[in-house]
Amino acid sequence: MAPTIIEPLIIAGCNALLLTGETRWLDLARSQMDMLYEKCKIDSSGEPLIPMRHFDSGWGDYRREDSKWPVYIWSVTMEECDKKRLNRLTGRESWSEVPETIQKGNRMDIHPWYHYLCGMNADFPVKTLNANYSAVEQRLTDIENDNLDIKGEDIHHWQDKNPVICEALVQLMLGGSTNIYHGGLMFTALRYFTGDRPGLPEKTGALVESVDAGGVTVSFYNGSDNRCDFIIQGGCFGEHELTDVHIAGTAGDDKKIAVNGKYLNVKLGASEGLKLRIGMKRYSRKPSYLAPHMGYNDIPLSIEPRQIVTF
Repeated sequence: MAPTIIEPLIIAGCNALLLTGETRWLDLARSQMDMLYEKCKIDSSGEPLIPMRHFDSGWGDYRREDSKWPVYIWSVTMEECDKKRLNRLTGRESWSEVPETIQKGNRMDIHPWYHYLCGMNADFPVKTLNANYSAVEQRLTDIENDNLDIKGEDIHHWQDKNPVICEALVQLMLGGSTNIYHGGLMFTALRYFTGDRPGLPEKTGALVESVDAGGVTVSFYNGSDNRCDFIIQGGCFGEHELTDVHIAGTAGDDKKIAVNGKYLNVKLGASEGLKLRIGMKRYSRKPSYLAPHMGYNDIPLSIEPRQIVTF
């Protein structure tokens, strides 16, 4: 199941899912993974090995199943059938380990993030941010010390020095995985806008603590001395409907408010924090690159913690 086969299947299936809202478009990729697993051989240590190539003589080149693909599909669909597929994968005991090296495409690893969402990797946010920050510092050092004759170098020389490493921020702030290296779009639970630009206000942080088929739990904190105002969008392309928002309190004063829109406006005072559980209907809206300031008037609810609850 070489990347030249499985990657296009997943990319095409995800694009069709985005346009139609139907996860069945990933069935071809799912069926290929299941078919190859059915042809697995068990090695001397009891580990299943799947065939990676088909020759004139039959199936061959048996290796461990590449676990990042079923994890990625689950991260996009959040469906139970895709999560069950992960149970057959080997090596799960090491999935909480955050690697120190950057892979092709400026990625580190999707597995520790999956374990974090499953509640098995509480230290993941700190570890992955530190790992990404160290990788950025190393890339900047490599750039400063790059004395090679660039005329003789190929594109990988530049790829290996690209200091823009965003995997941890995508996972922790947006609740999704970075896009597949050989193309494809980015699928996340949330996206943010401040005024007429994407992103959160300066010195405002977000941490997605959980994502599932029904919604996302996310915390915000305004670390500045000024009030901040930003918009939450459902999905990277506005493809998710925000159904309701549950505001967590500290004294049993939690509140749940209907949203039923694609945007939610949040206003935080200086040094204020807010924890929200946002309900979702995934892939229920027409995807678009249009941002809130580009003609939409679809922001039915504003959340101001000092008027509701702070923590």
